Amino acid sequence: MLESAAMPKTTRVSVTIDRALLDELKQLSGGHMKLSALFTEAVQDEINRLGMLALLAEKEREDPMTPEGRAAGDRLWERICSSWTQARFRSSLDMVTGSAEPSTMPLPEASN
Repeated sequence: MLESAAMPKTTRVSVTIDRALLDELKQLSGGHMKLSALFTEAVQDEINRLGMLALLAEKEREDPMTPEGRAAGDRLWERICSSWTQARFRSSLDMVTGSAEPSTMPLPEASN
């Protein structure tokens, strides 16, 4: 039997989180949150982020970017970031606006 097959699929850990941050999460989720799933997803996102950073560093070593290319990339990134708008979940509209009516900020439409 593989060693990993004999090991438990999950591990219980203890984390410390700022009380105000946890209270905000409870309020936004309406009390319907699963911290285990939330932390599992956050850890997976961090693993993916670190992997992407390592890949970018490797690609940069193989083919270094010119100062002009980096400046052009920075300008493009600034334009992308400035075009982002904050999206709200439909289920949280009543908490944000005080009613179930849509806010003045349009919600993103699903694209097919």
